Amino acid sequence: MEKAISKEALKYFYEYSWPGNVRELQNLIERLVVTTMDDTITKANLPAHLKNNIYEDKFDLDNNIPKLSDVLGRVEKDLIFKAYEKFGNVRSAAKELGIDPSTFVRKRKKYM
Repeated sequence: MEKAISKEALKYFYEYSWPGNVRELQNLIERLVVTTMDDTITKANLPAHLKNNIYEDKFDLDNNIPKLSDVLGRVEKDLIFKAYEKFGNVRSAAKELGIDPSTFVRKRKKYM
């Protein structure tokens, strides 16, 4: 099989952090090659976790400059939830982010 990856889809590959390293990338490419019916892998074929990053469609940086507060809020929310997911407790997550645990709890409640 020969498949191509659209430029739009490739953007998401570059922006994703790849926590599973090269194995995660390899598995995803294999899955996309097998499951994509067309000859080109597009954004629509990508799994949701790959598309969920700070530069989603609502931040169309080519045509619009988003409000700084929107972008910063999105980044803050992502960092808070990722830190809590990684450490499993408020104290360690807050320490990793360099903020007070009470601030972490307040911000986490804000985004729930």
